[in-house]
Amino acid sequence: MMQIKVKQTIKDYILIDNEYKRVEVVQKLTFATWDDFQNWTGCTIEALEGGPLRIEVEIAKEGANE
Repeated sequence: MMQIKVKQTIKDYILIDNEYKRVEVVQKLTFATWDDFQNWTGCTIEALEGGPLRIEVEIAKEGANE
């Protein structure tokens, strides 16, 4: 079985106490199929409306020597 491990980093400005501050959020996700990964990628890119997306992808195969 294969696992697709993704680390997504989003950097943006957010209003905190009437002051804009730059924030960075890291989210770790795991997908079991290419279809799930591709669906997530498409939805995420569409939701960002042209904003940047930074991801790191690792393919982990069960039983593989590491």
